Amino acid sequence: MGWEKSVLAVCLITLVVAQAAFAEGGATMQGQAVACFKDSNGVETCVPASQITVTDGAFAVQNIQGGGSAATSQGSVEKFKNIVNEPVGPPAGIPPQNVVPIMFYGNLQYPTTYYLFNLLDDLKEEYGDKIRVEYRPVYGRLLADGEYVNDELVHEAGECARDQGKLKEFAGQVHDSIGQVQDEALLEKHVRAIGLDVAKFGQCVSSGEKKGIVSNYLDQAMKDAAWTSTNKVLVGPQSMWGTFRKDDYEFVINSFLDGTASPMGFLRHDDIPELDENNTAPLEKHFQMDKEVGRALDYYANKPDEILHLKVTWWQKACDPSDYIIGYGCVSSPAGATRSYAAVFQEQYGAVIEGIDAENFFFYATIPAGKIDAISRHYGINISFDDRYLRPPLPPSPTPYAWPSPTPTPSPSPSPSPTPVPTAVPTPQTAVEETVSPITANVITVTVSNEAGEKTATVSSEPEGLTIESQGVKASVANGTQVGFGNAGIEIEGKPLGVLPDQALATISPTPSALDAQSIELKTRLFQPVYEVSATKKAKMLGILPVEYSVNAVVNAQDGSVESMQKPWWEFLAR
Repeated sequence: MGWEKSVLAVCLITLVVAQAAFAEGGATMQGQAVACFKDSNGVETCVPASQITVTDGAFAVQNIQGGGSAATSQGSVEKFKNIVNEPVGPPAGIPPQNVVPIMFYGNLQYPTTYYLFNLLDDLKEEYGDKIRVEYRPVYGRLLADGEYVNDELVHEAGECARDQGKLKEFAGQVHDSIGQVQDEALLEKHVRAIGLDVAKFGQCVSSGEKKGIVSNYLDQAMKDAAWTSTNKVLVGPQSMWGTFRKDDYEFVINSFLDGTASPMGFLRHDDIPELDENNTAPLEKHFQMDKEVGRALDYYANKPDEILHLKVTWWQKACDPSDYIIGYGCVSSPAGATRSYAAVFQEQYGAVIEGIDAENFFFYATIPAGKIDAISRHYGINISFDDRYLRPPLPPSPTPYAWPSPTPTPSPSPSPSPTPVPTAVPTPQTAVEETVSPITANVITVTVSNEAGEKTATVSSEPEGLTIESQGVKASVANGTQVGFGNAGIEIEGKPLGVLPDQALATISPTPSALDAQSIELKTRLFQPVYEVSATKKAKMLGILPVEYSVNAVVNAQDGSVESMQKPWWEFLAR
């Protein structure tokens, strides 16, 4: 097996493992978290962390009755037991809910999506107004398996079908034709089969009016951690990822209706309906590249040696071909490092490197057209045109599909209006809407208890911004970085915070007590939460002379890996 296949295999394995860990709640803070806060009288209330929102620099929780009757208190969360179809923690103390919201993220070209449409329809028939079901599409490069052909078009069309009240019927038509390319001609067949207004539907699709809507759904999918899954259902805050049994859904819905929902969550099944493995939607031909680059490759299909000027963006630093990569850093030594992508493309694909921007994670290269599809299969890259050059010829844009034109309806001649009869004017009634004001706090303590033990962190809203503190070690949250709370505890840009500040400090030194943290900042790099640590360390040179030196490191905030480290070259002499 070649180098690139080995790396691809490792990346795919890593992606699957990461997806499972992500779905279950991160590397360290697994399980489902409890958040506690105190009111002005010092009375503590604890709720599932997923009920906490950050609003205007403060923390808010809605729908909590009687703040003094905390059902669970900090430090008293019982370790969960793996009991199928039972809650894995004590009752949360949440009042019984009148309506349980259900959010369904699904890809219409994935076989189990229509299965879940029917399952949720059955639940809606059973529970009526006690549940509220909403479907949102998730598609394209957010999916771990790659992008299906015409995926964006299919889901824009789904929204047009929703406008006419037949989203589920449209989903059924797509399901029955999985394996075929869902182009406009096939979409028109679907529309005629379910009795929609074809002209109105065609105008909706061809105008592109749904692009912004489905784009917003993708943003929400990122926040709800549905970005690597073709199906995900949330019952209230509870993820039902990988759950396809109706009785499991009934159990969780009932727990919210009767007030027995657990802050530690629900032990999910992994029962998947039988699927025809051959009945899958076709994937896009050109992967991880701008569509115009793909069109250029089609144009040069018979000219594989034609050179294209491209910009290649990667999720790690774009190091010089002579350098190696460790984490986000470029180093000259191969020890423990990997070859830079620039070197691999240069050696294996005949690329000529024309410029490298290591800090912005991209490099410019000229690459033969016949090699680009193979390059695009490397994990975590995106290929676009180098805009410093004129773009190559592209095949003509396809002719827009000819949807039927709407038949104008003649306007009837206006009839003479009858003389109005005076009527008594009713006294206006002012509607009074009953609202529950959210409880707010400036300090939240988040606790996660699982088989590995109990982890606690304090999140504070301070004048200079949010901070996260654990075991006396405090990290500031970078401006613009989104902090949230979910079943796994603290979330950064929608991703579970698996490593707390004290753990981040401990990862960069075997003797963390010798470190004096000058600053620890929590931020995101390429959508990944990281700690940027600046510290000083006291040691003795050759065991005799006291010295103090600086240590700067970047630590992955999900798994604790050290992505880069800067220390003086003579550090090995100081212990």
